[in-house]
Amino acid sequence: MNLIVAIYISMQICVVAWFDFKTLKISNLWTIFNFVLYLLFPLILPEAYTYQLSTWFIPVMFIIVGFVLFKLNIMGAGDSKYLFSLFLLIPSSLHDLMLMLLLELTCGIGLILLSWRIISKWEEFKLIFVSGVGSFKTIMGSRFTYAPVIMLSWFWFLFQVGIQ
Repeated sequence: MNLIVAIYISMQICVVAWFDFKTLKISNLWTIFNFVLYLLFPLILPEAYTYQLSTWFIPVMFIIVGFVLFKLNIMGAGDSKYLFSLFLLIPSSLHDLMLMLLLELTCGIGLILLSWRIISKWEEFKLIFVSGVGSFKTIMGSRFTYAPVIMLSWFWFLFQVGIQ
C-alpha cells in the first residue's frame, strides 16, 4: 500500500468515523471526492491502480447489498456509498483481504453489541419470551454507527499489509 494513499485514507476514515459517530450521517462529498481520486490514481500511481472491470466487483456489491440492508433498516445509505468509494481507493489486489477483515470485525463487534443489549435488557427479553408482549425490535434499539468499524478494520488492514 502506498504511504501517501494510506495516510490520506487513514485521516479521511478518522474524520468520517468521528462525524458519523456524532451525527449518524456520512456526507456524500466523501463518496464524490473518493471517486474523483479513483479516476486520478491510475494516472498518478499506475503500478498500483488500473482501470479494470475487476476493480468494480466488490465496490458494486457494497451498493447492492447496502441497498438491501438500507431497505431492511439495518444499514445506512451513507455507509454503503462510503464503502463503495473507499474500496475504489484500495488497490484491487487487496480488496479480498480488506473485505474479509471488515466482515470479521463487523461480526465480532455486532456480536458484542448484541450480547450487551441482551444482557442489559434481560428482564425485558424474558417478558417477551414468556408473555409474548412487546417487540424485540424496540428492545434492540437503533442501528449503530458503522464508520468506526470501518476505521478499525482499515487500521487492522494496514497492519496486515504494511505500507511501502
